[in-house]
Amino acid sequence: MTIQQYSLTIKNLSGADQDVALFQVDDPGSGYPLVWLSHTINSGQNYTFRWSTKWDLGFGSTSEPLKPGVAYVSQNQIEVKPNDANGSNEIQIQYDDGSFKFSSSSPYNNDKIDNGVMQIITDTSFTVEQSSLMSVALYMNDKPILASQGKPGTQYQFYTNTIYYLTVTDILEGSVLPSFTPSNFSIMMECAKPTTIAISQPTQVNFPTGQTALTYKLTNVLMFELVQD
Repeated sequence: MTIQQYSLTIKNLSGADQDVALFQVDDPGSGYPLVWLSHTINSGQNYTFRWSTKWDLGFGSTSEPLKPGVAYVSQNQIEVKPNDANGSNEIQIQYDDGSFKFSSSSPYNNDKIDNGVMQIITDTSFTVEQSSLMSVALYMNDKPILASQGKPGTQYQFYTNTIYYLTVTDILEGSVLPSFTPSNFSIMMECAKPTTIAISQPTQVNFPTGQTALTYKLTNVLMFELVQD
């Protein structure tokens, strides 16, 4: 299947410099959403996010067990092709000589998995304690979008039917956002450190069929509005 190229232009008309971020969720909501792409856009200026729908699976490390506010640091990733007939859609992670790694067969095709689904399998070569600071993740365009706490003997599924969201936040790329559903989103969260992180109400971004470029303006009440052609 052809990899799609997308672009999303933001016009910052809010009246101040803003940290604009993109994140994704999938249905049925696998893992924690991470800040995927972010950029500081000066007042009155435009910025265009660009990406391709290239999928990877991988793992990384955290400073503490995965939860909102924690940064995920990528360590290793590998491309998968879950939308291709007989494409690679599964990897296995194991532990050897004090470090995590992919099995020698990864990635491979699991014909029991539906089209558009990707799977990570962990074996029992490590313990819960050894994986307490390891997480597994789904990537798009070489950056992580969703992460789950690493555990031994566990199966993780991710889905390509992701939904894009825009928000204004000072959370850094790769860090975990609060648990998200479209109808219930906590706009403030207390992190492990004694600081409060602010997140504006997310705006869902919908690319109509056949359209791969959109423009939104950010208003003075921090709402994203679609700019019609």
